[in-house]
Amino acid sequence: MLLPTRDFVTGSKTVYNNHRYILHSMSSPARPKRPFLQYVALALLFSVMAVYQYNSIHFRQPNWFGESPVYRLFIVLPASTLNHRPAGAVAFLSPSAHQAGMTYDDVVVAMNGRPLTGKAVYGEEMKKTVPGASLDVTVRRPQPAHANSAEAAKQWRTGARIETTLHVLRPLTDAQSSTNFLQTMIVTIMPMLVVLLGVWVALVRPRDPRAWLVFAATSVYGILFYPGAEFWPPGLRELGEGLRAGYTASLPVWLLLFGIYFPEPFSLNSR
Repeated sequence: MLLPTRDFVTGSKTVYNNHRYILHSMSSPARPKRPFLQYVALALLFSVMAVYQYNSIHFRQPNWFGESPVYRLFIVLPASTLNHRPAGAVAFLSPSAHQAGMTYDDVVVAMNGRPLTGKAVYGEEMKKTVPGASLDVTVRRPQPAHANSAEAAKQWRTGARIETTLHVLRPLTDAQSSTNFLQTMIVTIMPMLVVLLGVWVALVRPRDPRAWLVFAATSVYGILFYPGAEFWPPGLRELGEGLRAGYTASLPVWLLLFGIYFPEPFSLNSR
């Protein structure tokens, strides 16, 4: 065996007696960069969904937090162009509201003296009404000569109406808050588990667009049920309303994309 008479090292190449031997580099292979931006986006989205789910559960199951439930003496709707009814039109009346004299032709204009300018006033005043207390409700209704619904709708368009204040008493028992086990599982527990499933899929495969599509589709189920956002604290109330409105409006898009790209791409050649 010949010994090298001259040797030198250049990088990972060593020359012995004008014969070149290429040595394998001892350095470890380069690791792919972590998807930092995807993780940050997922953390922000998860935080928003966690806040939404917490407040939704707080509304549906207040006894879990040691609080009494909100008793809705009546329910009002925003302005609708379908039946030409104005904002504050009554959509639901409890027995107490019926006994106080409220009707489905009424439009609520004030609660406890506060003008009903939106859902915030409705939620705050309804939440402050404790069992056994009364809620002063100012309603605007058609004139007594036009008591039927068809004439009432005509009077709303022409502007002939009167205002009156009613005292609606909240009962001592909260029958509206009773829920069974199945309802609790479907409305309260399942949305939270489904959102966690979508977060896990996006966390495991952050670079896969289909994983984010799964996260979006599962998040829709998480906000599908009524959250009672008008009874949330200020700031969170607007967050809940905006998030639910945005997801509800985009639901057909998410379902369409989910059907096309998951679990396999749609083949145009298939019949």
